Amino acid sequence: MTINRRTLLRGAALAATTGALGIAGPGAAFAAPDRLVHRPTNKWMSLLGDNVKLSQLTIPGTHETCALYDSGSFGYAQCQEWRIPQQLQAGVRFLDIRCRIAGDVFTIHHDKIYQKINFGDVLNLCIDFLKSNPGETIIMRIRKEYTEGQDYRFSEIFNYYMDGYDGKGNYRPWFWLPKTGSLPKGLPTLGQVRGKIVPIMSDFTWGDGRYDPLRWGDTSRIWLQDYFGDSSSQKVQRVKWGLDQAFYGQDDNRLYIHFASASAFPEDPYKIAKVVNPSIQEYLTPRISQRAHYGVIAMDFVDERKDLLQMIVDWNFGL
Repeated sequence: MTINRRTLLRGAALAATTGALGIAGPGAAFAAPDRLVHRPTNKWMSLLGDNVKLSQLTIPGTHETCALYDSGSFGYAQCQEWRIPQQLQAGVRFLDIRCRIAGDVFTIHHDKIYQKINFGDVLNLCIDFLKSNPGETIIMRIRKEYTEGQDYRFSEIFNYYMDGYDGKGNYRPWFWLPKTGSLPKGLPTLGQVRGKIVPIMSDFTWGDGRYDPLRWGDTSRIWLQDYFGDSSSQKVQRVKWGLDQAFYGQDDNRLYIHFASASAFPEDPYKIAKVVNPSIQEYLTPRISQRAHYGVIAMDFVDERKDLLQMIVDWNFGL
């Protein structure tokens, strides 16, 4: 269902009776209209205070951010229609980047399918956005994809991008990489990471002794729901369960990450997104007046739910 302003207002009125609905919020209710005012999606983080932690936000994200090309996989490889610039302009601040070793560079893949973009291209697009919107930050999951083993080589190539090698990079100044021993409890604040890419290292161990990045398996800082073999009906329940964990948990030191994506024959990612993405909106609407944050909500085919992206962006105001 499409959520418009009238529907949201009706949802806000319903939320005033959350006790009758059986929805008990983790904190006191606040003035719902703050979440009904649309903020500019290209610079929404710049409107928030420097002391707000990333883990205190509700963040639109994309699963398989660069997976635009299906290449004969019968609909199972493509997960997005929008490219990175369009996603970022629409408010997305979590990118899921899958890298394969190809010589001395990373090519971006969904499993074995090359997505016609390389890691350097991804970084340049993100940096262009941050130059134009210096009050924003981008959380980037960096994962080893379709590359078995070769952990050392993967880390070595990542360092090439950080420090420059054969025409690549010197990208390190654009990354938030705390020095070894200085990784804060929980997640950094917006004031610490504005204008930066915040990497989360996944499926490989990186470090040159000087820096201590966030890591995907760090359960003290990251709570994760990433079941990807569900049917659409199963995934709806899985996502609602995860959002409930965030709603009642409200752990300011952990970033909740919810993947709304899945693929299970005969349902491809598009068919599942058509069911799951609207269910997120249906979940949030009656909670519009509750003081709660949900973390990252990573979705497929976000281009079809601009209203949902706007809703997630607006959720961060009035806290």
